Formats: sequence, C-alpha cells, structure tokens
Amino acid sequence: MILFNINMATILVVLVLGHLLTGALIIAYIGPQDRSKAVKMFLLAKFLQPIAWLILGLRGAVPSMALVAVGNSALFTGASLSLLGRQHTAFRKTSGSPLPPRSQPY
Repeated sequence: MILFNINMATILVVLVLGHLLTGALIIAYIGPQDRSKAVKMFLLAKFLQPIAWLILGLRGAVPSMALVAVGNSALFTGASLSLLGRQHTAFRKTSGSPLPPRSQPY
C-alpha cells in the first residue's frame, strides 16, 4: 500500500533550493571575516551538491551515461567536502584530537 505519491522532480527542486539557501545563509552570516579552510570547504560542498542534483535531474532529458557519471562524482565530491569541513572544525575545536578525553576508570 502506497501512502504517498512522491514526485521526484519536486524532491530534486527542494534539495537544490535547500543547498543553495544554506550556502547563501552561511555567506550572509559569516560575511568576509573568518573564512577558514573548513568554512570554504563546506561552502564549496553546498554549491557543488546542487549542481550535481541538477545534472542527475537531467538524466531523463539527456540520455547519457557520462552525465550520470559526472553527476554521481560531483555529488560524492560535495558530500566528501562537507564531511572534511566538519572534521577540520572538530580537530580545531578539540586541540588536535577528534575524540573527547578518556574518563577515569571507576
């Protein structure tokens, strides 16, 4: 039994707009100051992922496996940049260690 009839074009539009608006809000909030390497990687990811979703959305209009390969590669690169930016921020906040200090045994 199908509860929802989801239109994939609508999902793609929402994803693209979400990524673009997130990037725009980060730029507006941070402005020109404190653009660290982590912020630059995260912003690049937020603007690379909508491009990838648009390329993947053209899959039905342009029948080419090259387009799918480029779209998947861009999406994977965007997700990786987003995770690397987050990891870079975690390393900076914890003084070089991504894990919290170990607690003492009982």
